[in-house]
Amino acid sequence: MCIRCGLGVLPFLLAVLSAITFVITYIISRVRNDTSWFPTISDTASRRPESNVFGLLFNFCSLLALFTTFVRYLQLRHDADWNERDRALLIRLNKLAAMLGVAASLGGSIVANFQEDAVSFIHTIGALLIFVGGILYCWVQSFISYKMSACGVITHSLFILRVAIAIAVTIFFAICVTATSYAGVKGVRYNLDPYKKMPRWTTADKNYIYHVIGDVSEWLTALTLLGYLFTYFGEFRFVKMKIVVSRQTQHPVPLATGMGSDDSLHASLYV
Repeated sequence: MCIRCGLGVLPFLLAVLSAITFVITYIISRVRNDTSWFPTISDTASRRPESNVFGLLFNFCSLLALFTTFVRYLQLRHDADWNERDRALLIRLNKLAAMLGVAASLGGSIVANFQEDAVSFIHTIGALLIFVGGILYCWVQSFISYKMSACGVITHSLFILRVAIAIAVTIFFAICVTATSYAGVKGVRYNLDPYKKMPRWTTADKNYIYHVIGDVSEWLTALTLLGYLFTYFGEFRFVKMKIVVSRQTQHPVPLATGMGSDDSLHASLYV
């Protein structure tokens, strides 16, 4: 049976491609012995060739995320008409969500192209754009979902699911920041020279447990953000888009026929 996903293919492909990216880079980094058994996402892509694979695939993921947030923006522009009382508020929140989605997608591209050990400052900015922008995006979209569930556009259970995911991703990110900061202060300092092997975390390190908690929380944060975008699948299945091409003038100049020179054809097109 052929299941027609419609534009639901966007969040579906985003989730699948992101999972493939994480798995491939992790396997390569472990086979080459470039990372510990449970590294951060950035550590799996800090050295070549895994960094090249991660950069290529994650750029596509960032582009898919941008398309997904753009389709969501257009969908809500249309669906906001169903809530006449809060229509103006929903339109403003929809624009805010679109800007946050663009920021998070841009952060994904930055992370893909600026490795942690080569350009750590830029990489950190990209990571903050992904996580902070993505978390704020989830909360704004959750509030929009609350308003849309009140007028019957989506089910109340879908709204509850999105709020639960937003709460989870916020908790995971808070744990990640706290644990990583504590481990970074008293634990192993990474070497910023990309041509040298980075020192490994071991169970003998004093704050090893905080390092592991921070890594686990980072992975959970990223996967939960992807899960939130995947909740659009059901709505996107019933959304369709079309591109309309039209001339700027109401009286187009017809193409000339029977002209033998390129200059004549050019003149007929641009008079």
